Amino acid sequence: MLWHKCQTSIFFGCIAKVHHSPSESEKRVRPAVALLCLFAIGIVIDRLFSLDWLAVFGAAFLGLLVWASLYRIQKNAISVCVLAVAVIATGSFWHHGRWNWFAPREIAAFCEAKAVPVCVRGRILGEPKHAEKVDDSLFDSMPKNARTKFRFAPMHIRNGTRWEQVAGSSTLIVYADIDHIQFGDEVEVIGKLRAIGQPTSPGQFDFQNFSRSKGQLTAIHVMYPDAVTITKRAARFSNAALLSTTRQYLDCLIQTHVGSGQAGFASAVLLGNREQLSANQREKFLVTGTAHLLAISGLHVGILAGLFLVLYRFGLLPRRWALLSTIMFVLFYVWLVEFRPPVLRAAVLLILFCVGRLVGRSGSEFNLIALAGVVVLIINPMDLFQLGPQLSFLAFATLVVFKDWIFPPQSQDPIDRLIWKSRSKAKRMLDYFGKVIGQMVLVSTLIWLIGLPLVAANFHLVTPAAILVNPLVVFPLAFALFAGLGVCVFGGTFPFIADFFGWICGVCLRLVSTTIQDASEISGAYWWTSGPTTISLLAFYSLLCAVVLFLPKRKERTIIVAWLILIVCSWMFPFQLDKFLDRHFQREARCTYLDVGHGSSVLIETSGGQTMLYDAGSLTSERFAANTVSNLLWSNQIEHIDAIVISHADLDHFNAIPTLVKRFSVGVVYVGLPMTESSSESVGELFAILSNHGIPIRTLTRDDRVVMDGESNMKVLLPPEFGTGGGDNSNSVVLQLELSGYRTLLPGDLEKSGMLILLKQKRLDCDIVMMPHHGSKNSQPVDFLKWSTPESAIVCASASKVDANVIEQIEASDCNALTTAELGTVQVHFADDRIRFAHWKNGNWQEIK
Repeated sequence: MLWHKCQTSIFFGCIAKVHHSPSESEKRVRPAVALLCLFAIGIVIDRLFSLDWLAVFGAAFLGLLVWASLYRIQKNAISVCVLAVAVIATGSFWHHGRWNWFAPREIAAFCEAKAVPVCVRGRILGEPKHAEKVDDSLFDSMPKNARTKFRFAPMHIRNGTRWEQVAGSSTLIVYADIDHIQFGDEVEVIGKLRAIGQPTSPGQFDFQNFSRSKGQLTAIHVMYPDAVTITKRAARFSNAALLSTTRQYLDCLIQTHVGSGQAGFASAVLLGNREQLSANQREKFLVTGTAHLLAISGLHVGILAGLFLVLYRFGLLPRRWALLSTIMFVLFYVWLVEFRPPVLRAAVLLILFCVGRLVGRSGSEFNLIALAGVVVLIINPMDLFQLGPQLSFLAFATLVVFKDWIFPPQSQDPIDRLIWKSRSKAKRMLDYFGKVIGQMVLVSTLIWLIGLPLVAANFHLVTPAAILVNPLVVFPLAFALFAGLGVCVFGGTFPFIADFFGWICGVCLRLVSTTIQDASEISGAYWWTSGPTTISLLAFYSLLCAVVLFLPKRKERTIIVAWLILIVCSWMFPFQLDKFLDRHFQREARCTYLDVGHGSSVLIETSGGQTMLYDAGSLTSERFAANTVSNLLWSNQIEHIDAIVISHADLDHFNAIPTLVKRFSVGVVYVGLPMTESSSESVGELFAILSNHGIPIRTLTRDDRVVMDGESNMKVLLPPEFGTGGGDNSNSVVLQLELSGYRTLLPGDLEKSGMLILLKQKRLDCDIVMMPHHGSKNSQPVDFLKWSTPESAIVCASASKVDANVIEQIEASDCNALTTAELGTVQVHFADDRIRFAHWKNGNWQEIK
C-alpha cells in the first residue's frame, strides 16, 4: 500500500536542512497547482464523455493564441479565463490521443472474440518476469504451472505464407520457466492471440483498462517453450543488453552475499523481483499495511538517495556534490528498475527538488508536487485514474500540509538553547530519538487517516497495525537498503566486505519480516470491509480539501484532527442510497450466478435481507475463487453471510471458503451428511478451519427444510440419509429454493445414481435451474429438463468446458440457455410481476432481453 510513506519524513527532513525554506510570499504563488488541477479536469472530462478530438484540439490551440494576445495587452482576468479553458482542452486532447489512438496496423486488429492461433515476430521489451512463488495448498485443485511474462513489441504477423507488418505492444506469456531470452532479443512466436478481457463480475480488477493505459490491448499465450525461437540476439552493447546483464549480475550478488534466508526479500526491495516471495509472505505485508515495502517506489528511492544528503550532513560531501550525486543516482536507479511508474514519479519529484536547491529557487512545496504531477500526467495521462499515483501524491501532500506540526522549528530563545546544551549528551541523544519516533508515529497516523477511505475502497482492508508497524520497520529497512547497496558496490571486487554488508542486510530484513509476521497475528491488527462507495470518496476528499484550504491557519490542532477524524468516518456511511436501501430494505429476492471459470458459486439474497452462498469454488485456484466471491459481496455492501451450503466434497465447489471465513462473518455452514464422512484431506482441513473460527457445521439430508425469512425457504431434495451409493457428485446437496413465490433448483454436480434417485421423485415445476455438473452430458440433461420443466437454465462453466450439444438440448427443450462463459456473472431478479435477467458487462449490470 503505497500510502504508507511515513518513512520518507526522514529523507525530506534532511533535504529541508540542505537549504532554506521558502518564504511566505513564495508559498502563496502556486501557478503549478492551478495548472495541474485544470489539466486533470480536462483528462477527467474526456474520460467521462470521450470528446471529439478535433474540437478539443481547436479549443486548445485557439485558446492559447487568444491568451497570448490578451496577455500582451494586459487583459488579466479575461486572459486567465481563456488560459484555463485552453489548459482544460489540452488535457482532454492529450488524454484522448493516448487513450484512443493506436498504430494503424495495431496487432489488436487481428484479434477475435476468442483466442486465435498466430505466428508473430517481434522484440522483447523488458526483462523476463517469472510467475510468483506459490505456496502448496490443499485447496488448489490444479498444480501451478511455471509461467514467464515478457513485454513484447510485435513487428510482423504471418498471413499464410506472407509476413505482414504490425505494430503495437502486447504481453507474451510462456507457460514455462524461460531464462535464455533476454531484453532486446528478437523472437518468432507460435501461440494464441487474445484480447485482454473486461471484468466479468462486480468488483474485479479491470485488467483491460489497466493494460490499455500502458498501451497494451492483447496477450499472446504460448503453451510450450519450443514455440519461442530467437531470431536475433540483442546487440552486445545496446541499452537492453546492458540493463539485462546489470540486473542479473546484481541479483546474483544479492543471492550470494545476503544471508539469513532473506535474499529473495532483498532482491524484491532493491530490484523489484517480488516473484521470489511466496503468496503467504505477500499477504502478511498486505494485511499489516506494509505492502509498499515490496514495490520499488518513492520510499526506496528516497531512502537510497537520502544517503548522499546524510553524507552532506556529516560533512563528508559538499552541498553541491550531494545534490548532484542524488540526481545522478536517481537517474541510474530509474534506469536499473526499467522506468517503473512508481520510481519514475518519485524520480521526477526528487530531481525537481534537487534542481531547485541547486539554482536557489525552492518555491512552494505544493508547486513542486504539482509540477511533478504535471510531468507524470504528460508521460501518461491515464495515471490520474491509477491508485498508485493517487496514494503517492496524497502521502507527500499530507507531509507538506502538516509539516509545521510534524517538524516544528527549533526554539531560538537563548535560554531554551542554554538549557538544551546543559543536559548530558546521553539525555540529548534520548530526547532527539524520542522526538524522531514521535514525528514518525504522527506522520504515519495522519497519512493512515487521510488515505484510509481510498485504501478501504480498493483493497477492502482497514489496517490500524500500520500506524505502529511502519515506524518500527523504517530503520531496519533503511539499514537493509544501505547494506544491500554496499553488497552491489563491493560484491564484485571485495567479497569479504560484501559478505559483511550482506549479513547486515539479512539481519535487518529478518527483523522487518518478523515484525510484520507478529503484527499480522495480533487480534484487531486489521479487518476486511466493503469500503466506501465512489460518492463517499468524493465527499470525503472534497471536505478534506475544504478543511485544508479554508480553515484558518491558526486554529488549534485539535480542531484539525477532529475534522479529519469526522471526515474519515464519513466513508462508513453509504452515500449511494440506492445501494443502501436495496441492501437493507430489499423489495425483491435475487440469485447471482458467479463467473468463476470451471466451478460453482451462487449468491442468494432474499427479500428480507438474508444472504446465503451455495458453493464457493473454482478449478482455476482458491485465490481466484475467493477474490471473485469477495468482490461481489463487497460491491453489494455485504459483510455478513447468514449461511453457506456446500453441495459436495469437490474442491471447485468449496476451495474459496477458507479465505471467505477470514474476510466475512458467517452464521452457519451446511453440508450433506455424506460429506462429513469424507476421507479427503482438504475436507478435513476445511472443517478444522471452520471450527477454529467458531462456525457451526450442520448436516442436510432429504426433506430437510430451512426457513430463510417470511417469503423465502429452502427444501433439500438430496442426498438421502444413507447416501445415494455413488461418489461425491452423486451425493450432491440438491436445493429447491422458494424465493418470492418463484422456484429455483440448485443441483451441484448431481449425476449417475443420485440423478436416478432425483428423477424418480415427483416432477417439479421450476422457473430457474442451474444445470447439474456444469452442463455435463453425463448428468442426463434432457431427462433433468423434462423432470424440472424450467423456463431458463444456467450453465456455470468455463468456455472450454461448455458442451455445445448440451446447449442445443436445452434450447430444444423450449428453455432459455444462459452460460457464465459467454455472459459473465448472471443475476436473476425475482420481482412480484416477472423474472428479470442481467449480466455484468462494461462495469454495469445490463439487462438480458
